[in-house]
Amino acid sequence: MPSNKLANESLLLTPVGWRFARNLPKDLVLVAVDRHGRCVEAEAQLAPSGAETLIGYVGTANAFGAFGSDTRLTANDGRKWTVNKLIEQGDASQVHFETVVRPPVL
Repeated sequence: MPSNKLANESLLLTPVGWRFARNLPKDLVLVAVDRHGRCVEAEAQLAPSGAETLIGYVGTANAFGAFGSDTRLTANDGRKWTVNKLIEQGDASQVHFETVVRPPVL
């Protein structure tokens, strides 16, 4: 089963909108992206780790998130980055990510 480390400040998309992880129940339903790029509802469980971690903020033109420093993100080219390495390298603008969020055309 896939797992992820979240910060209390992490925002998760639920069927009723975006919610901070700290305000969600242990058992919940999230809106996720399947391997075909489609949004689907998925059952999930949150469990406190008791560990403290630094938080890294990663953003693109279309999305933004707060992640624990050892969270692994997958870039468009398939390379995996820990948030810590992405920030330390100092040139994160050269790494691109996919997103299902599209900004409105104004």
